[in-house]
Amino acid sequence: MTKRSKLDSLVVSIRKSKRQGLASLPAAKRKALVRERGSDAVRAILLTDHPDWEAEVFELGEPASPWPYAGLSPGEVARRALGPLAERLPRLLAKLASAELVVPAHHEAEPDSPDRGGWFLIYALPTDAGHELWIAGPPNAAPEFEVEGWTLPEPLRELYAQHEGMGLLHAQFGWTGVQPGIQPAVQLAMPALDTRDEDWAPEPADLLRFTQGSGELGESGWCFARNQKPRKGRRKPGDELVICELDDEFSVLGNAVPFDFWGFLDRYLVGDPEAELPALER
Repeated sequence: MTKRSKLDSLVVSIRKSKRQGLASLPAAKRKALVRERGSDAVRAILLTDHPDWEAEVFELGEPASPWPYAGLSPGEVARRALGPLAERLPRLLAKLASAELVVPAHHEAEPDSPDRGGWFLIYALPTDAGHELWIAGPPNAAPEFEVEGWTLPEPLRELYAQHEGMGLLHAQFGWTGVQPGIQPAVQLAMPALDTRDEDWAPEPADLLRFTQGSGELGESGWCFARNQKPRKGRRKPGDELVICELDDEFSVLGNAVPFDFWGFLDRYLVGDPEAELPALER
């Protein structure tokens, strides 16, 4: 029996027994599987842990992918893929550099699905419970963006020029299942939400969500906000972007605050967003 057929048999066995994917294997065997089988092991993780996110997995350096980085370490791949953003995102870079393996994959989205297909870079990061998969979208210097009254905020434009969306692949599918993560621009669709809170907005606030939410339907999340009371030295509301958090009932949590997007993103993606922000009032 070939290595590939043995791996296929393992996948079938895990799925039939309804065990928790490759996480059900002893830690030493999981690590050896990824180390020895490379892209086939990532394929097995997808089949067992993320069966709704079907993808064709390739070896690093696949010429059809946007990342022809054959022979590079995960840290070198992450640095090249992030390009000029690597120096702004040191925590994220360190996290991705800890991956056991990195491979490109091509995902076909279902018709009429909010999911997005195309090329993705997959990082297999080891954990005590097994490998978790982080996915990063392709570079896109001119992403689709149609939200009435908005232009795409410059920090997101810079991010999407390297990766149009990225984060931990969740148990659901595609970009609706990236948590934590930054979504592609086409998913940003929450303009002109009326907060009716005169304490921090002189008129209905204009919100633009850029992260996957955590409510039952993914409602909550982090947002850009406009139409704010001008800070000292500013002439009018709406001439700067601030950030706020939206809860699962579409209400704004706390005060919208000015922020450093890259400092926020670097902490948000590794699990500590509020360390970068002034304390939010609950």
